[in-house]
Amino acid sequence: MIKGVFLDLGWTIFRPANSDWFVHQNMLKYTSLEAIYALPENKRTAAFNKALKYLDDHHLLTTEDEEVELFTEFYKIIALELPELGITVEQATEIGKFKVYDTSNYIFFEKSKATILKLKEKYKMGIISDTWPSADRILRSGGVEGLFDGGLE
Repeated sequence: MIKGVFLDLGWTIFRPANSDWFVHQNMLKYTSLEAIYALPENKRTAAFNKALKYLDDHHLLTTEDEEVELFTEFYKIIALELPELGITVEQATEIGKFKVYDTSNYIFFEKSKATILKLKEKYKMGIISDTWPSADRILRSGGVEGLFDGGLE
């Protein structure tokens, strides 16, 4: 008998506003998708892989301040590896803050809350995800806080 349902967050409850978790609208204030995709694919891929490795190597975070530091470094790596994008180190700091603090980067699927509420009638609900400390605030912004059993309430 099934007693509970675990949901992931990304692409299950919400998605990035422009379909990319890392190239969000604040980053595009300083560069463009055209500039990004005009770069040779191997150079672009190598830079993002280096930045993603940094995230993977420093994934255990407990506060949003740590998360800001992490994403600031992520975007600094992108800025330094891809100078053609024209992103300065100072702008990388702003982009990192936006990634963490601005919930407009996340769009909740239309029926997320209704689906969770329906499932909650019959099952214990949980989240299993490799997400960041800002997930609590993101869930609050989407009105689904408190719908899960244990944590993230």
